[in-house]
Amino acid sequence: DREDPRGVNFEIIGKYNNHFIVYKNYRTDNYFTIFDNNMKQVNKIPLEIFPERLLQTDVLAYRDYFYIFYQYQKKNIVYVMAAKFDGNGKQIGNNIELDTTEVNFTANNKLYTFLNSEDKSKIAFVKVNNKRRETYHVTTVVFDKNLELLKRNKLYIKSEDNNNELLSEFAVDNAGTIVFLKEASTQQRDNIATVSLCMLGTATDSLKELKIGLAYRDWE
Repeated sequence: DREDPRGVNFEIIGKYNNHFIVYKNYRTDNYFTIFDNNMKQVNKIPLEIFPERLLQTDVLAYRDYFYIFYQYQKKNIVYVMAAKFDGNGKQIGNNIELDTTEVNFTANNKLYTFLNSEDKSKIAFVKVNNKRRETYHVTTVVFDKNLELLKRNKLYIKSEDNNNELLSEFAVDNAGTIVFLKEASTQQRDNIATVSLCMLGTATDSLKELKIGLAYRDWE
């Protein structure tokens, strides 16, 4: 679009009712662009539901509707919100607050990682705080596709091996189980020494950890 600035961010949401919807963002401007089957623009819908300063937006599309999840900071609180839209880009209901975090700094990036299961029946957000390097503070919130809360957990995972551990590869499965890897590197931090697969289901408050055996081979 000639009216779009060069640095515009966009995400193709999908095809609804014989037209395509694209979400666009540039600084404080947020809007939907609607295209027909010949990819000619037929409408542009400004979005005025967001605060001025967004930290992150994520889109999840279903057959008849889609969500835009967004994070923003107001004073010392970071909010995770959701807005639901129909296939014409019209909002359904009000914005929904999913989680909040109190902070003592001005955030420049997202605090939460957005996850969805393969069948889109489960939606999750994960927040990891390792300000104190000896312990990871992990918060997980899991919802169904109607944004009904299924489980909220706070975990405290001690970092062993001289604080050389890293949590990574977060995902959520179709049952709502949060899974991720816990990796520990060597003292020189040039090799991975141990790896565990960690799992947290919606029916438990305890973390299940499965050690994964590693085999190394020296190559000539």
